[in-house]
Parts: sequence; structure tokens; C-alpha cells
Amino acid sequence: MVIRGSRSGTLVLVDCTPVNMNSYYNVEDIPSQIIERIEIVKGASSALYGSEAISGVINISTKTEFSNSAAATLGDHGYENYTLALHEKWNLFDQEGGVGAIGIYQRRDEQRGLMIGKSTGYSVSGATKRTGRIETRQGPFSISWQHTENEYGVNYFSAANWKVDWRDSAIKQTARYEDIKDYVRATGSGKNWKANLFFNAQHRDAYNGKTLLTTPAFDSSEYDFSTVGGDVQYTLRPGWETEFLFGATAYREFFENTDTTKPAKDVDVHRDSFSVFARGSKTFLDTWKGSVTLRGTYVGKESGGVINDDVAAFAPQFQLIKTFPHKFSAYGNVGRSFSMPTLKQLYDNDSLTSDESNPHLKPQQGWNYETGVKWEGDTTLANIAFFYMEFETIKYIEHGHPVSTPFHNLGVELSVTQQLGTYFDVSGSLAYGNPEEKLETGWVPTFGRLQATGRFRFKWDRYFASFNVAYFGDRANQTGDLLLSSIKTGVSFGKYGEIDFSIDNLFDRTDEGYVRSSPTATRYNIAPRSFRITYRKTF
Repeated sequence: MVIRGSRSGTLVLVDCTPVNMNSYYNVEDIPSQIIERIEIVKGASSALYGSEAISGVINISTKTEFSNSAAATLGDHGYENYTLALHEKWNLFDQEGGVGAIGIYQRRDEQRGLMIGKSTGYSVSGATKRTGRIETRQGPFSISWQHTENEYGVNYFSAANWKVDWRDSAIKQTARYEDIKDYVRATGSGKNWKANLFFNAQHRDAYNGKTLLTTPAFDSSEYDFSTVGGDVQYTLRPGWETEFLFGATAYREFFENTDTTKPAKDVDVHRDSFSVFARGSKTFLDTWKGSVTLRGTYVGKESGGVINDDVAAFAPQFQLIKTFPHKFSAYGNVGRSFSMPTLKQLYDNDSLTSDESNPHLKPQQGWNYETGVKWEGDTTLANIAFFYMEFETIKYIEHGHPVSTPFHNLGVELSVTQQLGTYFDVSGSLAYGNPEEKLETGWVPTFGRLQATGRFRFKWDRYFASFNVAYFGDRANQTGDLLLSSIKTGVSFGKYGEIDFSIDNLFDRTDEGYVRSSPTATRYNIAPRSFRITYRKTF
């Protein structure tokens, strides 16, 4: 996920609890049945949310209860998805509660042509995913556990100068991967307080077998990454239109990597992180509201017996909002954000030996500046924002250490949501910027300068439809533009369930707009047009 041109710095939360693991977002693991709404906050967010919230935060709020339902989806490329969701409510001690469970099974066949290198082509040679989730709530408290197993393969094909031979006879290597992830959450809240404990864990096995074009061989590697921690917040409202928020966060990260062919690169480290934050807000002169937020973070000196530098970050944020008549408001926001280097960035790199770890890598940090105007009408929501961001970003250098390189972006964003009568609504956004990073050759463009999105939705009685489109242009290190599009339509039969039909990549754009981060990196092409049909029954 790229927010405002930054290759990193997006923090994903579920009910304000992080799901990022080793800088990966893992949003594909969140069952759609539990999602109530998705909130996106752009700009500096570390003062409130901590590490990784450099350019923005995505918070996914879950439902307190969901319907009993079963669904089956079939599509081309051998796609299958079966889901069963069950929920039971109760009332104990005059407080509502309940227990829910969700099971998901998903598979798809091999797809070729999605990843292309200069001398190798890659295919995803089939994947199977199983997800189970159980949660219970009682009054203001909840506990949930989710387990996900994902198995998939990759075939390596012969290629010459970006031209790939996709025949079976051109397979020169195969690989099989297994990812197992667990997420545990315990939350509680009251009138003035909120607390949570969390545990994120991932175990990954990789098995490589060289076949056909090379001498048969076999090797394997695996790594484990986990985080355990929690935070607590307390809100104080002394009056005089003033509010104070206080909080503290603590967690421990673990990272272990083993490789049967390169034991000298095995890694087993951990580190502790502590932070405290405070925010004060006050309304004055009736139409002005200002807030100041401060966060200090400290990361422990010793990591699994390996001595590394002390790592600390300080993130202030200042916000001022002015409300005008006729539902207009203007705002200004200045904040410093940061992202701690991951344990993998510090101690593990395929091009490094064990004595070449990089424990002196500093956190990504820098400033975000934003100002804008909002209008909230009865049927219209519009916003225009001007922003500038500058910070150090961690980038992997081929055959060398990860290093920090300067990044900046100056841009403007416009978004509009409009209700069109009873049955229609339309929304769109337009963003233009100049994201650049500084290399040895000077400032060079990164990712895209132009982005536009649109959504059109229709709902009448039993019928519904939606059309979504996203356009990315003026992109660095890419070819042409990038156009993503989808359409979904369906009908409800009441107690007999509902059927919907969807098409992804409606215009079948494939290699016209591949994605990569440098001229020599692997090209990631858009998947070809695909079709899916779903039957869903609520009971």
C-alpha cells in the first residue's frame, strides 16, 4: 500500500491494534464478514499510533456481531472460496455478549505471466488458504483468535532479456511455501479508558527443488516472526472545552531465520520497545480547535545477545482547525513521524553473512505538513488538501546493506462524495505529486505522480451494482499507465439468499502497466480479466 508516494510507512490496524508483521500489512487475512468500516488517515500519524505510521494509517473496525451465513464463490483460473460464519448472542449480568466463529477455505490454480524478470519468469503454481477465527464478547471486553494457513508454489521459467518461455519444458526450478499466521486480541474499554493486549505470529517454510534444466537439488529455509505487547489509554476531560489523552505502549519482537544451505546466516534475535504519548486539545473562540500530541519511543539496546545502537524517536504533532459558516472548515497539520527498522532489516539479508549484520541502521523519520479545506453538506462531502513530506526511507541496495535515503513529495489531493437521489451515489479522488528519493546520482522519481479513482454505486429494492476504477499515470521505472477496474452486480432473493457476479480487470489491461521499483527489478504485471460468481445465504 503506497500512500502519498512513499514505498513504506503505512500502518494497518484492526480495532486500533497493529497487524503489521515485519513491515508487511497482512490485510488479506482479515475476513470481510467482520469488517464494519475502514478509516484512512493520511499524513503524519506516529504521534498517536507509533512506528510505521509515517505516511498514513488504515484502521479496520470490526463488527460487534455478524449474521449467520454461508457462501460459495467460483471463478476462472480454478478459483474457489467457501465461507461459513456463525454467531450467537447472550445477555449476562445485564450486559450483552456473544460468541462467533468463521471458517474460510480458498484455492486457485496456477497463473503464469504475472511476474517477469530479465532472465527468469515466475508463476504462482497454485495456492490453498484456510482461515479460522473465533471471538467472544462480554460487555466492554472481547477476546479473539485467528489462525491462517497459506500454501502456494512458484515455478521458475527460462527467460532472455524479459522474454519468457512459458512452456513446461522451460521450468528450471520449483519452490513451495507455507505461511502460518496467528493473531490473538484481548480488548477492554470504559467511559474514559481503553486497553488491549495482542500477539501476532508468522511461521514460514520454503522448500526449493531444482529440476529439468539443472542438476536436481533441494534446500529449505524457514523463519519465525512474532510480536507480543499491549497499550493502555486514558482520557481526562476537566472542562473548559479541554481534553487530555494519555497512553503507553510496550511490546517485544522476535525474529528467527534458519537456512539449511547457509547456516552462517542463521538469525535469532529479539528487542523491546516502549513508548508514552500525550495529547491535549482545546476549543477556543467557539470556532477554533487546536491540539498538540507528543510521543517518545525507546527501543532496547540488546537484541538476543547482539549489541546494537540505542534507538529512540520523538514525534510531536500540531493541528489547528477553524470552522466557518455553511459547513466549511479549514485545517493545518504539522507532524513528525517515524518507522523503526525491522529485525529482518537489521540482522538478515540474503546478500550478507552473519558478521555483516546492520545493527546501526537508524529509523526512518521526518516531517509531514498539510493544509486543506473541507465541506460537509447533507449529500456532499468534499476535501482539498495540499501536503509536503520529507523523511529518510530505508531502501535495500542490491548486494549490500539496507541504507537510509532521503525522500520527499509535494502534492495536492481532491476528493468528492455525492449522493445522487435515493438509489445512486458517486465518489472520486484526484492526486498529483512529485515523489522523489535521493540516490548517488541525485534526486530521481519514484512510483507515480498522478492518481485518480472513481466509484459509482446503485441500490434499488433487491438489486445492487457498483463500478470501481483507478488510474495511475506518469510513473517512474514503469511502462505506460496503469488502469485497474472492476464491476459487481447482484440480486437478493430474500430468505432464499442472494447472488452476485463480479469482473476484475474489466478492460483486461495486463502488461500495459506493470509495477516495479527500479529499472532492473522484477516486473509485476496485472492479472488478466477474471470472473467470479457468489451465492450467499443468511440464516
